[in-house]
Amino acid sequence: MQRVVQPLGQTVGLFPFNPELQQQVIQTVESDAMKRLDSHIRPFVERGEAIPDEGIDQIRGELRVSFKVSGTRFNDLLFTAIKRIGDEGNPRIYEFFKKRRPDGTPGMYFIPAWKEKIGQAQRYARKVASAKG
Repeated sequence: MQRVVQPLGQTVGLFPFNPELQQQVIQTVESDAMKRLDSHIRPFVERGEAIPDEGIDQIRGELRVSFKVSGTRFNDLLFTAIKRIGDEGNPRIYEFFKKRRPDGTPGMYFIPAWKEKIGQAQRYARKVASAKG
C-alpha cells in the first residue's frame, strides 16, 4: 500500500489494485482543489481586483508534490474553477488567463488548445452579465 499525505495532515491509502478506490481518492483530491481555488479566486473577483498568481501557484505546488497532479490536469481544474465563477456573469475573470505568468511565460490563453475554450467561456460570461442588467 502506498500512502499519500494530504496538505491538511490526513492520510489517504492508495491501492493500485483497486481502481474504484483510486478514482474515489482522485475525485476527493480534485474536489478539494476546486474548493480551494474557488475560495482563493472569488474574493478578488467580488472586489473587482486582479487575481494574484501567488495563491494559485501555492495550490499548484501542493497538488504537484503531495498528489502528483500534473500541470496539465491542474490547468483543467483551474479553468473549471474560473469558469464556474465566470458563468455567474463575471467575464473579466478570464483576463487572468491572458496575463504573463510570474516566470515570464505566456498565460493559458496563448496555448492553442486553451484559446478557443477560454474565448467561448468569456463570451458566455458576457451574455450572462448583459442579461443580468
